[in-house]
Order: sequence, then C-alpha cells, then structure tokens
Amino acid sequence: MKGAEADADMARPAGVRADLVLDLTFAQQGRHRLRANGIDRVDRKIVGHFLQRGFTSGVVLGMPQPDIWSLQRARDELGMDAAGQGETSSAPSPAFNALAAWLRKDVAMPPADVARPDPRQFVARLRADWLSRIHVKARHHDRKLIPEGAVYFNASQHALFFSPLTRWFAQRPDVRKVFFVHDLLPLLYPEFWRAGHEAQFLRVAHFITDHADTLIAASTTVVEQYREFLRRFNKPMPRMEVLPIPSMLEAQGDSKPALDEGNYFVFIATLEPRKNHVTILQIWQELASTMADPPKLLLIGGDGWENQHIMAMLERAKVGGDLIRRFHGLSGGELAHVVRGARALLMPSLAEGYGLPIIEALTMGTPVIASDIAVFREISQGAATLIDPLDGPGWQRAILDHGAPLSCAPQGHFTPLSWQNFFHRLEQILAA
Repeated sequence: MKGAEADADMARPAGVRADLVLDLTFAQQGRHRLRANGIDRVDRKIVGHFLQRGFTSGVVLGMPQPDIWSLQRARDELGMDAAGQGETSSAPSPAFNALAAWLRKDVAMPPADVARPDPRQFVARLRADWLSRIHVKARHHDRKLIPEGAVYFNASQHALFFSPLTRWFAQRPDVRKVFFVHDLLPLLYPEFWRAGHEAQFLRVAHFITDHADTLIAASTTVVEQYREFLRRFNKPMPRMEVLPIPSMLEAQGDSKPALDEGNYFVFIATLEPRKNHVTILQIWQELASTMADPPKLLLIGGDGWENQHIMAMLERAKVGGDLIRRFHGLSGGELAHVVRGARALLMPSLAEGYGLPIIEALTMGTPVIASDIAVFREISQGAATLIDPLDGPGWQRAILDHGAPLSCAPQGHFTPLSWQNFFHRLEQILAA
C-alpha cells in the first residue's frame, strides 16, 4: 500500500466505507436557498455526519461531468467544521424576539403577519432555483477519480430529473447506488403541485428505480408506495430499507427569552394546499368569534405554491386582535423552544411521506393533533390525536380539548428515535 493511501486508511474512522461517495449537490445548493425545509435539514444532518466520519469523495452533479470534492474541500465549501457543524449563535434571533413579544402581547401588530417578500428575496429565490436545476462547471474532475466499486449515496433525490447531470451513472455500472427516497406524492396526488411537476417527478422516480441498488425510506408507507410503482412498471425490486428520521430539534440551553407557554398552538408547514392550512384558519376564525380568550396560532413555514387562497385568507383574517402570526428565520434551538411551549402541534396534512414535526413534538413531550393518514398512524406510535383531515368540527373539538393545561397528555407512549442508532443503521446499509 502506498504511503498516502495508508495514511488515509489510518485516519478513517472504523465502520466507514473506504469507498463512500457522498452526493453533496443538494447541500451545496442549500447555501443559496432562503429557507430550509425538512429535506434540507435532514440532508444537512446526514452530510454533517459524514463530514465528521469521513468519505472518499464528495460529488456535486454538473455538466459535462460531476465535480469531485475532497473531504476538506467539502468542509470548506459547505461551511462546516470537522465535526460536521456550521456556524451557530447563542443570541436570540430578531424573529424569536418578535415572537416572544407577540406571545407576551407587548406589541400591537396587524391581524395577520403575511407581508410579501421584497423583490430582492424573489430574485434570490429564482437564482437558487436555477442553481438547483443546472450546475454548469467551467472545469471538472475526471469521474474515474470515483474509486472502482464505490458506493454512491444520495440523501435528497436532488437534481436527478435533469439527465445531462446524471449521464455518467450509466458509464459507471461498477458503482453501487443508494438513494434515500422521501415520497412519491407528486405522482399520487398531482393536484397538489404545479402543472407539469408530475411529469418531471416521474422522470426522477424512473431514474432512481432504474439505477438503485438500494432504496432507503423513512417510513414503511413510502417503501410500499415504491414497491407498487415498481410493480406497475414491471421493474426489478432493489433492496429496500426503512430508516425513520429522528427529531432535528434540540433546545439549546436557557439563553432564549421565556415564552408565554400554554396559550398558543404551532403549525409547522410550507404554505401549500397539501398542508391543509384552510381547515385550521377557518377554525381559528370560529374560535375568535366564540371564545373570550382564544389561543394564538403560530404558523412557521415558507411560501409554497398554488397558495393564493391561503394567503388571501390570512390577509382578510380579522381574528380578534392579532391571533395568527407567521414567523421565519428561527434557529433549530429556537424552534425547539417554540414547540416545547405549545399547547399542541397541529399537522392536518392531506398527504405526507413522513411527518418530521410530529416526531419532533412527540420527542419533546408536546401533544400532537394530526391527520388520520397511514404514515401518521405509523410514525406516531399511538401517541397522537389523529383526525380525518377533512373533519373540521372534529379538529375544532380536539383543539378545544387541548386548551386546558392538564388535558393534553398523549394517548400512548412514544419512544424517541436516536440519531446514534440512525447513523449506525445507515452505515450498516451502506456497507452491506
């Protein structure tokens, strides 16, 4: 063995594959996105783990070939240190300070905080979207730098619909390909997405199932959906594994200002029809007109698509003195404080592939009221109140039942998931 190769093997932690090639495309483009969603957060957590544990090379998909990054370059480019951590601040953010003041009723604000993003944010979003669709390079590294028989791992499904970025897959049949798949929702419920997205996502699904040696999903529900997709198109079945995602939230010390616990509900979701904001907003309008001291509704999430009706409801909302607010820009630690102090987390989605906010709330002991759909029944372990997402009166009764501090104990026992176990199992799957 050559000296450099020996040094690399000695430096690599035990249990990490010597030939792991990690797709960093989504994490690299994530530095340009204005707001992180669930897949952003999970992808960055996984990338951070392997930046700490080590890998042979990182891949950023591009034309005409992928760009190959060393471990150190990946850390530098992604702004993470050797422990897989980015820069953090212990000081409360302006958004958290405003949230705390709103809960304390320190300030009078318009009934619904739904200000449109300024033009600079819109331009930044368009740029980020463009960068996520096509990453053209003036120079590139030879794909042969990916070791023979390596294991390629993509945790985000990102960029796989754009064939010029992925033609090299067919030229490297020796590379074993592992994908973390999050859902097939655009194919199952195309009415919730923009026109044309179903066809685009169908290309993603075909690409993944044509190339995958192993598929990993966070829920049995998604695994079964992929099996049905494979049967429908008469494709061979790759190896499939279920690997539930643990909570991403951890309250960080006591440096954050105290929240007015017990008088608000939290709803974490991008504003899009699938998340079913309309049902909750209609309930809050009813509560505002019938209760002397109605609870507040805290919405956390960026703008999605086809949400004009939701935005119009927020703009027209006259809910008795500022009962509904949206907040952006909270850190993970701040979001943990918000979830921990809530009466309950609301998740009335019409369709999901997982439900990370449910896991996060139940892990912190916060009650959950969620839709009675298959994946929520699977992940909540009987510890959430589940209601048909179209049963408005049922949701209103459940919210009122959770309005008293002592009435919101979970129905069952929830066993929190562990990131240590998650990564141990992930590394076993990659090594198999």
